[in-house]
Amino acid sequence: MAQMIRKQVYIEPMQDTVLKKRSRMLGITEAEVIRRAIDTQSLLQNSECRRTEIANEFQLPNNYGHILKIEHYFT
Repeated sequence: MAQMIRKQVYIEPMQDTVLKKRSRMLGITEAEVIRRAIDTQSLLQNSECRRTEIANEFQLPNNYGHILKIEHYFT
């Protein structure tokens, strides 16, 4: 297992409820839910950057990145 760094965060009561529910549903710790959320967010940001690069590379309209995002779910 990779070395872990301890962090303390403040979340809103509704976020705590969601976190606890998700943890129970998946059978994992709350910390693992948070780690997965961070990883997912990182992947989403990277894919958004890539869509923008593709749109720019092919000189597509500014809103084409949004179209690429939608098409991704159907391919």
